[in-house]
Amino acid sequence: MAWKAGVAKVNITPPVGIAQAGFGARKEGCRGIHDELVAKALVLDDGRTKVAVVTCDFVGPDRTFVEEIRRIVEERTGIEGAHVMVCGSHTHSGPMWTSPIFWERKEEEDIEGEWAKLLPRTIAGAVLMAADRLEEAKIGFGAGEADVGVNRRRLNEAGKVGTIAPDPSRVRDPQVGVVRVDRADGRPLAVLVNYACHAVVLGADNLLISADYPGYAMRTLERILGDATVLFANGCCGNINPKWKGSFEAAERSGNVLAGEALNVLQEIEPSAEEALRMERRLIHLPIKAFPPLDEAKQVVEEKKVLLSQYGDGELPEHMGRLRWELMHAHYRVSVIEGLAAHQSEEDLSQQRMATEMQVLAVGDTALVMLPGEIFAEIGLEIKERSPFGRTFVIGYANDYGVSYVPTAQAYEEGGYEPDWAKVAPGADRVVVEEAVAMLSAVNGNEQ
Repeated sequence: MAWKAGVAKVNITPPVGIAQAGFGARKEGCRGIHDELVAKALVLDDGRTKVAVVTCDFVGPDRTFVEEIRRIVEERTGIEGAHVMVCGSHTHSGPMWTSPIFWERKEEEDIEGEWAKLLPRTIAGAVLMAADRLEEAKIGFGAGEADVGVNRRRLNEAGKVGTIAPDPSRVRDPQVGVVRVDRADGRPLAVLVNYACHAVVLGADNLLISADYPGYAMRTLERILGDATVLFANGCCGNINPKWKGSFEAAERSGNVLAGEALNVLQEIEPSAEEALRMERRLIHLPIKAFPPLDEAKQVVEEKKVLLSQYGDGELPEHMGRLRWELMHAHYRVSVIEGLAAHQSEEDLSQQRMATEMQVLAVGDTALVMLPGEIFAEIGLEIKERSPFGRTFVIGYANDYGVSYVPTAQAYEEGGYEPDWAKVAPGADRVVVEEAVAMLSAVNGNEQ
């Protein structure tokens, strides 16, 4: 095969003052930049099929955002839009690109919206540059394990999940997936690292922009490898948090542990240009919860505000201790209803479902599955177990972050944060697994 590859990166660091994504407890925009955020594009071409893998230091990509990137890339490079994958590292110290949900900015300017207008074109530019830099290449794959993540759904004596808390006895996915792309002379051109763990070493008290532990992992590997570009793709970590939390030192520790294992795996990979590249994209539908009409949801917000205004910032009576959390959840529900109305068809909403997509990329006996939203670890592990490929990596937060959490059926029975805040209904996990396995079988030549 006549394999070629190109890689490029662009700076996507937002302005100081922008709202940060991920934590409802924040009540103001960021106060500074700790480390810069980057979008990186890897273009692969085996002479017949060309694909672009894009990784970004933000919480996750919006569907319309990805559609715009694909449009630009297809027009300018000829790479088919369905062959472009955009994923987020899921850092909670990165930016939002919509106005904050849980607090109101004093000034009227829309920092998030103004910044986000150019973001798709900026990120598409990384793909355009990578496509212009194609050179003879070889590709290889390997996998190891790292002990960075821990299940965050601790059960109480009643067998239910309350607040988010670590439970090392519960399921996690330790796999470190590594894709190595070499130049013709054997020097690494690009490396992609896949690992399943929320990028939340830094908590809600951090008001500095940062790529969190994935940023440290990528920078460490790039320093060691010299002129190679390292990309990070998160996995199925909807219920997985870092073991070490609360500081930049802890983020560096987590990143270094991950980088160290990736480096070990890299040494064992022997890239080649003998295998063909296969790619498939499929539209799917996931069942969603029954939500109230928008007017009713907004009314709940106003009622909670009135109740809370009686106490200001003071301590709430014991019987109203959850009121602030309930107001946050009410705000979120309004945003969910508005988002579904904006991005889903009337037909899909009438059938209580949402449309989204999945992708599979395969080379030889290795496959990469790209899933939308925040997928639970058990789902990714089942896909890997049932995959017809010898090695399967599963990437989350790909192409449609708006899907949000996809818990298991058991998680809905246990309760807790993720099922409470999920948009999808029980059964969505089975759709994701069965569609992924069917796609893997189809790409492998065994249509199901």
